[in-house]
Amino acid sequence: MRQSRQVIYSMMVSLDGYIEADSVDIGWSIPDAELRQHFNEMEQDIDTHLYGRRLFEIMAAYWPNADSNPHASTDEVEYARK
Repeated sequence: MRQSRQVIYSMMVSLDGYIEADSVDIGWSIPDAELRQHFNEMEQDIDTHLYGRRLFEIMAAYWPNADSNPHASTDEVEYARK
């Protein structure tokens, strides 16, 4: 018997409900160490991500090589490897 997979919808928005600034900047959403650790723990059970085109382009530009960035924090390296 196959076990059903879960779909988890997650979205970061500002308190007033926006995803990006007027300048299409999402820099406000960069997580601190505590939130990054939360994401790392959440990643243990995630095997697929679905992004919109623009967020995918942002993620794909940074994360594939983030674990080799000498300035990356330990939790960034952990996330990049996951």
